[in-house]
Amino acid sequence: LEKGKEFEGNEVLNLNSCWRDPAFIREHLAYHVYAGCGAPSSRTRMVRLHLNGQFYGLFVEVEQPEKSFLKQWSLKGSAVYKANSPAQSADARDLGRETIFRAHWEKETRKTEDYRDLQTFCHELAIATNVHAFFTTRDDLEKYINYLAATALVQNWDCFNKNHFLVHDIKGSEKWLAVPWDLDRTFGDFWRGGFNETDLPLRLGTSAMPGPTGWNRLYDRFYSNPVLRKR
Repeated sequence: LEKGKEFEGNEVLNLNSCWRDPAFIREHLAYHVYAGCGAPSSRTRMVRLHLNGQFYGLFVEVEQPEKSFLKQWSLKGSAVYKANSPAQSADARDLGRETIFRAHWEKETRKTEDYRDLQTFCHELAIATNVHAFFTTRDDLEKYINYLAATALVQNWDCFNKNHFLVHDIKGSEKWLAVPWDLDRTFGDFWRGGFNETDLPLRLGTSAMPGPTGWNRLYDRFYSNPVLRKR
């Protein structure tokens, strides 16, 4: 929307057709599960869309993780990065130069600033020798555990190198956390074509057990540590 013409406080409206889910329940419910687990996630609601007075369709509206979202979760002023890699490389890997990060991640807030904080975070993750210390000092550990628990509950397999955000709480804890996105492939929607059931292992998305599009470096380092894995 044009600047200064927000709708109900939102600068962006996401209206999802749920074309894979005639019940319109998977995505709506999945976001509620993440929030119920204490993992920051977008608000959703069902909406009827009318264009020029004519009924157009039923949609699930999903809150964009920008200003109102950050305020709701006490993350005001945070830098929000969307995993948006055309090469499926937005998996917290160390991409090297800051300019390469720009090609695989999209900044949703603080857009005039560089990507060096993300570059540093991914580099430190890659070289960390004390994984437990890294997660307790650089990552919002409690929220990340909540994120992983919710991911397991809703069987979200489509998030390892896309369909998520990394958020840097610059003005608060200065730590990083993960935020879910695009949750239509949950609750039994399997990548092999099935819609009725999935039975996925908790460590799917690690180097030892990649998902259909690859694996996530943050997942992998977390599950490599026995103390963190027990959490």
